Amino acid sequence: MDKRAFTLIELLVVIVIIGLLIAFLSPVMSTAREGARRAQCANNLRQLGIANHIYADDHNGTIPAVLPNFWSYDIIWNGASNNGLGFLYPSYVDDLAVFYCPSANPSYKFSPWPMSNFGVSGVFTYADYRYGHAFLTIPPPLLEKISNKIFIMDYSENASGSGFVKRCNHPGGLNVVLPDGSVRWFNRIPPKDIQDMNEAGQEQLRIEETLR
Repeated sequence: MDKRAFTLIELLVVIVIIGLLIAFLSPVMSTAREGARRAQCANNLRQLGIANHIYADDHNGTIPAVLPNFWSYDIIWNGASNNGLGFLYPSYVDDLAVFYCPSANPSYKFSPWPMSNFGVSGVFTYADYRYGHAFLTIPPPLLEKISNKIFIMDYSENASGSGFVKRCNHPGGLNVVLPDGSVRWFNRIPPKDIQDMNEAGQEQLRIEETLR
């Protein structure tokens, strides 16, 4: 039987076709992966919302406190004790991974304050989610008193040099938890791949205006 080998030209044509297929499929696959991460993020936030409701049931209607003199509401361990959403672990949320968005880059799971620092004296642990309104402090508010506010925001704060970079975790928008425990997605205007959030409070107010 006569066996005919591929010529160099035929091989190059096959390689080019494969390259084109990869180029066409890569954006689709990337979009699908981000869609899956966004769904996982929403699930994480839903768990945090439910956990807060259970916590409030056990604490006369109050939600976990953000300790005084702490500037960031995504700190879950302040180097000496639990803080904010960190009060939910481990009694109400038994997996620290729930506090981290799969789309955050870099995530505090890894650096600069990894979740392995949780409970370690003298070091902070940050999360990729935070209370959405910045007036939380001791004494913590009653859950029923924040019915017209964003409850929890999909938000990251990463140390960069001498300052901080604040951004959404997803391109184009962010997930938020409302006081009733439901999770909503809000597009950012204008959408950006790098979601700079220099003032998270303004983002919160814009979304709350949309909710009215």
